[in-house]
Amino acid sequence: MTNSSERAQDPQSGTPRSHYAILALILLLAVVVRFWGISFGLPNPYCRPDEEIIVGKALDFYRTGDLNPHWFSYPSLMMYLVYLAYLAYGAGGALFGMYESLAGFFASYDYDPTVFYLIPRAISAVLGTATVAVVYAIGRRCHGSRAGMFAAFFLAITYLHVRESHFGVTDTAMVFFITLSVLFLIRACDRPSIGNYLAAGLFAGLATSTKYAGVFLVVPMAVAHAWYVARDGWKRPWRLVADKRIASFIGGLGSAALAGTPYALFDYRTFFDYTIMEMAFQSEGYLLISDRGWKYHLLFSLPHGLGVALLVASAAGCLVLLKRDVRKGLVLLAFPAVYYLVAGRSLIVFARYILPVAPFLCIGAGVAVKAAADALTRPRVRAAAVAGLLALLPAQSLYNVIRCNRLLATKDNRVVASEWLVERLPPGSTIYQTGNRWAMVQLPRTVDSLERIRALIRDPKKQDDLDRELAVQRQRGGAAFEHRSYNLERDEFNFMGIPTGDSPDFVIVDRSALKRFDRIDRVLPDLEHRLDRDYVLVKEFIACDPDEPRNRYDQTDAFYLPYAGFHDVTRPGPNLYVYAKKDGVT
Repeated sequence: MTNSSERAQDPQSGTPRSHYAILALILLLAVVVRFWGISFGLPNPYCRPDEEIIVGKALDFYRTGDLNPHWFSYPSLMMYLVYLAYLAYGAGGALFGMYESLAGFFASYDYDPTVFYLIPRAISAVLGTATVAVVYAIGRRCHGSRAGMFAAFFLAITYLHVRESHFGVTDTAMVFFITLSVLFLIRACDRPSIGNYLAAGLFAGLATSTKYAGVFLVVPMAVAHAWYVARDGWKRPWRLVADKRIASFIGGLGSAALAGTPYALFDYRTFFDYTIMEMAFQSEGYLLISDRGWKYHLLFSLPHGLGVALLVASAAGCLVLLKRDVRKGLVLLAFPAVYYLVAGRSLIVFARYILPVAPFLCIGAGVAVKAAADALTRPRVRAAAVAGLLALLPAQSLYNVIRCNRLLATKDNRVVASEWLVERLPPGSTIYQTGNRWAMVQLPRTVDSLERIRALIRDPKKQDDLDRELAVQRQRGGAAFEHRSYNLERDEFNFMGIPTGDSPDFVIVDRSALKRFDRIDRVLPDLEHRLDRDYVLVKEFIACDPDEPRNRYDQTDAFYLPYAGFHDVTRPGPNLYVYAKKDGVT
């Protein structure tokens, strides 16, 4: 129910003109916190898991001319958006002399991948900011412009949403399209036109083509449509299924989903295989934790990602909304409720998986603040109460935003170590690293090493990648190293699976609070004994105290920064320790 005094100020929209200026300031705040620290980890391409997938597929589209991703764990819309952004940026760069040609822009990836990661991150940050505006529009339609304003403010500084808006992956883009679809479904509550149903379906399709969970938007559509049929007193119950409005929604969803992921149809066998694999993946689990998502998100992801006070206000606001306008309340809450039930069942649990719920919780909190203000009659008391709530409710979230962004803006520990190693280690040194790919220091490989790998590889794509790396290394002519692997069963070092008969000159050990990913203690105890016997520690790069109990990490996510806490953390990345062979130390 919209306040009549608000409508009197602007007959066309029911929104006070001053609110647009405030909304602009909120959007500016949203931009600042989402772009602050956005270049984290670069030029290391493995500081945020899954970014390399999006970037790699977009590069493959150009290099091969084949727009089939041949990989459907994600839909392909985000990959195409990034590819189009690359084409636009590269063409503009060639036009203004930054690159000699579009081909020159794409070739620059092999020398410095920084801009190729900044572009998808910028897309996420922009869409994350745009979601704040959409949340305002939803809140205004549900409970008035002030509720929309409060909701937009809360989402602008909601830690979970700000954090994920830094990453060039699919989650933030999906949430943007989800909120747009729900906006048109809320509009359909007032005006059940084919146009509103069609727009809702199109954005639902784009959400589905960004990440498959967008398909759950059929549930709020069904709720909105059932209410529309019920308004007729169920005189024409067949309209529940046989109605042009439903057809327009489903048609919009299907056409937009296929437009963003066309090879789900053209390469349906591969798409089907990936679908079966992902369903098994979700049900069987990977990097299992002790709890399913229902409990994990309720006790970990949401309390730290939004803040406890904001969560409580969200629950209260949802009850208020259901009481004031049950129709819009049910449509608004249908998607997050169904999504939470389905996502919570999975044995694969990451904090970011609950991101689609965050905008709707912020809308609930906005409604709660508006309801609290309406309950107070004295203007000064009302103003003081609103100011206090706007300061108190998101305080925990804002604290996490500031601490996280300050660390993201600090040079990553893996980059610090890489610069030191390239400068100090003798060129051609052999090196073994204990970490997974996201914990490793990225170091250039020697030409001889690359040529030997090239001779052993039969995959044409990998051969092309190696050819580009060879060309770069031949031109650089600087410090480069030969990388070793370690055979745990035989306690021996290998090169491409072939025993080398000796130990590497240097070993780099990673340690962090992500215990599932620290291999030196968990699966490489024999190597640790070898280090004690044959090696000496020559340099350490300390980023955090791995045993600090107040820091809370998303343990299944190889992102080396706390989700909450941030105590005794000086920079992103794991701690790194460089060991040298005793007989090689001078």
